[in-house]
Amino acid sequence: MGIKKLTFCILCSVNAANLAADEDLNNEKSSISTVEENVLINKNNWNTSKWGDIYFLFQHLNIPNIYYKNIESFSFFGILNNDWGKFINRIASGVVEYKYIFHKYCGINARLNLNNLESCSDKEVSLLSLEASLEWIYRRKGKKIFSGSFSPWGVAVIQKNNSSSWANDFWKKCWTLGFMLLKYEYDRRFYLNFGKVKTMWYNLKDICHRDFGGSIGLNLLSIEFGLNIIGVNDWRKKRKF
Repeated sequence: MGIKKLTFCILCSVNAANLAADEDLNNEKSSISTVEENVLINKNNWNTSKWGDIYFLFQHLNIPNIYYKNIESFSFFGILNNDWGKFINRIASGVVEYKYIFHKYCGINARLNLNNLESCSDKEVSLLSLEASLEWIYRRKGKKIFSGSFSPWGVAVIQKNNSSSWANDFWKKCWTLGFMLLKYEYDRRFYLNFGKVKTMWYNLKDICHRDFGGSIGLNLLSIEFGLNIIGVNDWRKKRKF
């Protein structure tokens, strides 16, 4: 009986050891699989959300915006004289931007510009525009992303800068192109744009004319501040505000 009990105990111990070894092996395989999956996700998930990101940028500051819109009180309806209307016109400005990064160094974006005044020539401005752009990433460093963009196509409502009437040859002048020389984003939340260059395709017929150089020069000295709406919302949930 003693030998049978000893044999039974040995068999139980061996079986338990085998089960433990199998469990460790399965855990190890699962861990390796999880790591590989995470690496794969991190490698390909260049966006901060599955379908891209949405940004809201506040009124961008450049020479025409400061002068015509904030000093002269120019609007869609021409020059404003009502103090309340001037106040609303100054603060009710913004850009809604959608961005989708399909590669580590490349993506696309679309921008809807609402009541941000942009100079298109020395006599014409735009307060409403829509543009599509190709975006590239200069560099990623930790939570910092440095990028730029080129917009080969855009459409804008072109107005004379001293009235609410449309510009002459409106349908020829409404097509635009532009660059954003530097975009800086930090931690999926804060967003800064520097050096927006924008002009009409119509101006390219004479690049030596002041309309071309003027529209680029006046827009070049510009800055926009914005927020990644999705990123800020995720950050708020994480902080449990």
